[in-house]
Amino acid sequence: METEQLLSHYVAETPYEEIPSDVVEMTKLCILDTAACGLAGSTAPGVREVVELAQELGGRPESTIMYYGGKISSPYAAFANSTMCHARDFDDTHDRGVIHAFVNVMPAVLAASERRGGVSGREIIAACALGADLACRLALAVTFGPGFEKTQPGFLRTTVCGIFGAAAGAARALGLDANGVHHAMGIVYSQTGGNKQCVTDASLVKRMQPALAAQGGVFAALLAQRGITGAAGFLEGLYGMFNLYWGGAFNRDELLGDLGRRYELMNLSFKPYPSCRHSHGAIEAILKIVQEHPLKPDDVDRVVVHTSKHKFYDNVSRPFAVRGNPQVDAQFSIPYAVGAALLRKDVFLDVFEEPVVRSPEFQQMAAKVEVVADHEIVPGSLGPVTVEVFTRHNRRYTSRVDEFKGHPENPMSREEILDKFQKCSTAAFCEYSAQRVRNIADGILGLEELRSVEDLMVLLGGK
Repeated sequence: METEQLLSHYVAETPYEEIPSDVVEMTKLCILDTAACGLAGSTAPGVREVVELAQELGGRPESTIMYYGGKISSPYAAFANSTMCHARDFDDTHDRGVIHAFVNVMPAVLAASERRGGVSGREIIAACALGADLACRLALAVTFGPGFEKTQPGFLRTTVCGIFGAAAGAARALGLDANGVHHAMGIVYSQTGGNKQCVTDASLVKRMQPALAAQGGVFAALLAQRGITGAAGFLEGLYGMFNLYWGGAFNRDELLGDLGRRYELMNLSFKPYPSCRHSHGAIEAILKIVQEHPLKPDDVDRVVVHTSKHKFYDNVSRPFAVRGNPQVDAQFSIPYAVGAALLRKDVFLDVFEEPVVRSPEFQQMAAKVEVVADHEIVPGSLGPVTVEVFTRHNRRYTSRVDEFKGHPENPMSREEILDKFQKCSTAAFCEYSAQRVRNIADGILGLEELRSVEDLMVLLGGK
């Protein structure tokens, strides 16, 4: 239980003042980026239905539904807001840890903070930073024990590991001590899940798995606050997470090394394109080709994408077809994303709308794209990816990407993240003026100066 106790004390007892300034800045950018994804996600398929159900279930009016407005019980608010923020698959990733971090943690922290009331902007930053760091460390620590090499890809670290970050962040926001944080994570372990079958089947519940983690994290923290006890050995116990999910193997240094000095959220990647991160290298490479050469869509005979045999290869590399939900099918397809980039010379929210996905033009272009796994993966990277375009005029264009755009080695700037926020606002379910967009962004980027969570949620709240 030493590992679980160390992490619990870390989350509960690290003061805001000891969090490095660059980590504070990165946390605010992650909150801004997640809020941007929520704006765009407010109109995504399935989101309105989730919001309406959450409103129907209601409960004590204590936590705000982002953008739609109104208050409901904190676990349901966390669920609705996380669904919104993940619906476009536009939110941050830890490329090496293979986890979406803030979509689990931020909605849980905000919902728990509102329930408690009077939580300062600095405490929100601390709870998000520490919860996200814990989730990323857990994901990085995962290795695969004997006999688990074939079965492990079925688990999604975003939820299996992220749910602990959600519980820890919510517990910190509620002001629980180390013992309370420990029990919150031990309780949430009884709800831990997350699998790739929903991706394989292109179902809408894919975008709700982090939401279940956020909801579970808040509920677990509330139970711990009332004295309910959780599994003490939720990580290293006989049936703890590392033993049950990963065959008993994990990297202790990735989990505990330089705790409080190395913040893994500094290695999060922001997404420039609203699709599975594994498609981004191919998108970036094809956009370089169309920007550098006068290539018309009709000129294209075929495209070959060379990638590595990564753990998600089978989900994103097969020939494109509409199977379950058209938007999810397209978000998780390298052939579709590359075809869309060729046709539009950009990849943004519009190309993933159902009428566009179903159009003969886009389906025919996607059919010209073949994905082969013949690159050796670079350790700690999703790359490299090489794209070859063969034209009807016997020309061949090629482009290679090693570190995908948005990665710390190929970062999106603060200005690019602000521009993403503005562009996402145009997809919201109600009109957002330029002034309102600036007010939200300014409030988040000045979060350490906000007196209370209520000031933030006024900005993120109703129409």
